[in-house]
Amino acid sequence: MGFFAQTWTLTKKNLLIVLGRHWFTTTVRAFLAPIIFFFIISYCKNFFVPPSDFGVGSPTTLWTFEEALHAGTTGRSTVAFVANGQASEVTNIIDQLSNTVRASGKTPVTLSSQVELLQTCKSSVRGVSGCFAALEFHNSPSNGGVWNYTIRADGSLGERIFVNSNDNDAQIYALPLQHAVDALIASSEGSSIPIPQQYPYTDATPEERERNITRLYMGTLISILGLAYFIGFVGICYQLTGQ
Repeated sequence: MGFFAQTWTLTKKNLLIVLGRHWFTTTVRAFLAPIIFFFIISYCKNFFVPPSDFGVGSPTTLWTFEEALHAGTTGRSTVAFVANGQASEVTNIIDQLSNTVRASGKTPVTLSSQVELLQTCKSSVRGVSGCFAALEFHNSPSNGGVWNYTIRADGSLGERIFVNSNDNDAQIYALPLQHAVDALIASSEGSSIPIPQQYPYTDATPEERERNITRLYMGTLISILGLAYFIGFVGICYQLTGQ
């Protein structure tokens, strides 16, 4: 009987606090605040993951370099070219690409070395610069080698992908420029390359991505968020036993 008497005493005390004294603040502390707190903690795995659409998309026609320049983000107004002292066949390609860049309202900049690129396309802490892209040539047939070049873009690009869209970062900042370079190289050798189709896909299915997000969240729960859950329960236990 002592157990039931103590239980009833605590019940009356809680009802008196909730319904009679400080009913509003008690309801917030013991009911609304814990629910909101645990909701945020439980779904925070979705708050900090960039939205994406994984899977396999549909083939679409690749954008031309001109179209990509117009579709680029405002603020990325410079296209840098690094010649690295290559022969005239490289500078001819750079000149033709520069004309396309100017016609699109952006600024082409020709550099002599990769070191200058670090200043022209200076990146912020978040990996954002004022450059649309950079094209660096390493070798060409006139120098006794094969065509060898590298396309560089901001580190902040590519964080999200939507396979059913045709305006992902790679489809704007990398692939059109690569096709433009390859088309000019082929033209200089007396051939041509038609505009290809692009087929976006990811290395994981939507289900695999969701499982990976959950796995990372559970790891965070063990190492960090366990304390947050404990704090959420402390307030409820405090209200149950007394103030």
